[in-house]
Amino acid sequence: MKNFWDFKSKKYPRPFDEGVIEKTKEILKRIESYGVSFEDKDVIDIGCGTGIYGLVISQKARKVLCFDISDGMINILKEETQRLNIKNVEAIVGDFRDYNFDKYKKAFDISFASMTPAIKDSKDVSKMEYLSKEFCVYIG
Repeated sequence: MKNFWDFKSKKYPRPFDEGVIEKTKEILKRIESYGVSFEDKDVIDIGCGTGIYGLVISQKARKVLCFDISDGMINILKEETQRLNIKNVEAIVGDFRDYNFDKYKKAFDISFASMTPAIKDSKDVSKMEYLSKEFCVYIG
C-alpha cells in the first residue's frame, strides 16, 4: 500500500492547484454548515495525502497534524508548507492502524479523514474518536 501511494504522489494534485482549491473550499463550507468549525482548532488529518484538506484547514485552525503512510505524499505536503510559509502544520509518516497514538488521546478538537483507505472499519473510527474532543469528520 505504501509503495502504491508513493508512486501516486508523483502525479497527485497539490492543495492549491486550480480547480482543487475551489472544490476543497466548497466541501469544507458544507462541513461547516453542519456546525463543525475549524476556527482556532487543533485538527488531525488522517490520510492527508498532499494536504488537499489539511493545508486549507490550516488557514483557520490553530494547528494541523497531517498523517499519511506515504513519504512521497508527505514530502509534497512539506514542499507546499515551505513554499507558502505555512507554520502551523506538522507532518508524520506512518500507518494509521499500527501507529502508537497513546500520547494523542483527545489531543485534537477534530479528527478529519477524506477518501482514505486508512479508515476501514469500526476500530479505525474508534481511533478517530480516541483522538478527538469534539468532532470526527469522515468523507468517504
